[in-house]
Amino acid sequence: LADFTLQKWLTNTNLNMMLDIVYGDKDVALKHTFETAYFVLLLLLTHDECAEKDYLTSWEAKPFRNATEQLFKGHYKNLGIPCHIHENHWTAVLINAEDQKVLYGDSFGTAIPNNLKAAIDWWLLHHSPTPLTWDDLQISCQEDTHSCSVLAANALTHFIQPMKFPLLSSSD
Repeated sequence: LADFTLQKWLTNTNLNMMLDIVYGDKDVALKHTFETAYFVLLLLLTHDECAEKDYLTSWEAKPFRNATEQLFKGHYKNLGIPCHIHENHWTAVLINAEDQKVLYGDSFGTAIPNNLKAAIDWWLLHHSPTPLTWDDLQISCQEDTHSCSVLAANALTHFIQPMKFPLLSSSD
């Protein structure tokens, strides 16, 4: 637990552990799912390397096909994804299948990077007959250099269970 109390960046493993704790709740696991901190990096690589015709058969795209097939077949309402961008900052994406929306939250309030948005749109268009609309994911503002991973995880969990996981304030 000491790793979680230090004023430093948390590792991918720490972030995955935080989301695993929430996912361990039966009510959450029945309706919602999370991807690991490595998912976006692999999605970006797959997007860059995989031609349109290869997506449905390529081995590299299988984890992405599995995730969205479960989501769009109704096994889950939402898919939460922590996103590591610019090699030093965590943000959050939540795909809401019921409302056909992709929500993006950045604790610094900046827009989603073009390459990440393009990769997510490319990925989802293989599974949804219509493009999903983009909207903002509610997230707390970051006022330090190290809390982005906690705030990204909090934004995902708050969307799923707002009473249990209120948005953190910058002083928390």
